[in-house]
Amino acid sequence: MLAAELLYDAKAILGEGPVWDTDKGELMWVDIERGELHFTRPETGTDRKMELGAKVGMAVPTKDGKILVALENGLAFIGDDGTPEIFADPEAGLPNNRFNDGKCAPDGRLWVGSMDMDYETNENAGSLYRLDADLTLTRCLTEITVSNGMAWAPDGRTMYYIDSPTYTVAAFDYELQNGRISRRRTIIEVPGEHGAPDGMSIDVEGMLWIAHWDGGNV
Repeated sequence: MLAAELLYDAKAILGEGPVWDTDKGELMWVDIERGELHFTRPETGTDRKMELGAKVGMAVPTKDGKILVALENGLAFIGDDGTPEIFADPEAGLPNNRFNDGKCAPDGRLWVGSMDMDYETNENAGSLYRLDADLTLTRCLTEITVSNGMAWAPDGRTMYYIDSPTYTVAAFDYELQNGRISRRRTIIEVPGEHGAPDGMSIDVEGMLWIAHWDGGNV
């Protein structure tokens, strides 16, 4: 049995999207509902935060030292003063939608999904997007309800994806040259009593780790 250790007692409302920054030796994560971006140092147990002024679904560091965040009102870079500089808002015509989870693929492309904030009554209102290095944003999947966890196989040629209310994990063939996905299939069906699959990661052995909403880690 695995044991969990408390790293930092943040008392977050909705803490998600952990990303380890190797260069800085800190864990970057978000509190979606509070619109906060956190930086936690495990060796000291200390934490600092930025208040972004909008709900934030995920954040990743970029190669040039910036931070890219997915907000309820678009994708943005964090400026030197901590102010988000929005560069894309593909769902401006859907004011009740917000971005949720996202992750960088092994090729460096960012994948991020959206959802309706009233997803229980407005199903299939979200989409999954791919952001290329030139900041071209492409809608790759539609009719998503709660876009969540993503992971890639160790060789980068399989992408795993969760739309939480489906209680499944889907797999796609992934083309590293252009970021295209194809041949969608279901690889895991989660029993309802285990909770809805949410965030996801993968280890060096190619084993998926999935956090279950109202469940646990399986």
